[in-house]
Amino acid sequence: MTKVLVADLKKNRMYEQQLYKQPASAIGGRLLGLTLYRKYSQEGYTEPLVFATSPGNKSNLDILVSGRTTLVGKSPLTGHVYSSNSGGKFARSLASNGYAALVILGEADHRAYIDIDKKEITAKPDLSKRLITYGDSATHDCLYACLFDGTKGGVFGRGGFGKSLVDKKLGGVSYSERDIVDFTAGEEDFFNEQNEFLKTRIFSKGLRSFQDQFRGLTFWN
Repeated sequence: MTKVLVADLKKNRMYEQQLYKQPASAIGGRLLGLTLYRKYSQEGYTEPLVFATSPGNKSNLDILVSGRTTLVGKSPLTGHVYSSNSGGKFARSLASNGYAALVILGEADHRAYIDIDKKEITAKPDLSKRLITYGDSATHDCLYACLFDGTKGGVFGRGGFGKSLVDKKLGGVSYSERDIVDFTAGEEDFFNEQNEFLKTRIFSKGLRSFQDQFRGLTFWN
């Protein structure tokens, strides 16, 4: 999973870019989001938005603190680079499509929607799919407006990124829910090894106990 899907709203086009294989296999989430935010900012793009996942999210392996999507961008609320994360189904959809992240650049000339399955920028959303979007508060200049997609846990609640989408004239990001993709033996060994390492970094006995109670259960609907 070494690809990034880029949506350039100003140019009304979507395209793929390759990551270096080694970093792509090792990082995800906030670290990947910040790395890509810095890259596109240095290329002259103003206030890019990065939805970053991780390779582990394409399958159902029980990995500690996995299954999340991290959104990195400039917060309308704080005026600084901020990260917000969400549960739901978007992380798996990105990862099983082969993408490490979705990067949104520029501002649309008119209200637009991103379809990650078709790799298209459209004038109307596909209502048969999930849609990451915002409520009325974002259109009334609320600086802490959230994003949501209607799935359990599918809310980017911090940072005010609902307002960010309004400013870009972006109505939302649509995606199809995806089935899990099996890991290769090498991938499964790698993530199991990383998972065991993470457990040694959890110092709270209560949190370790909570994780032990639920280890092995499937949280995907």
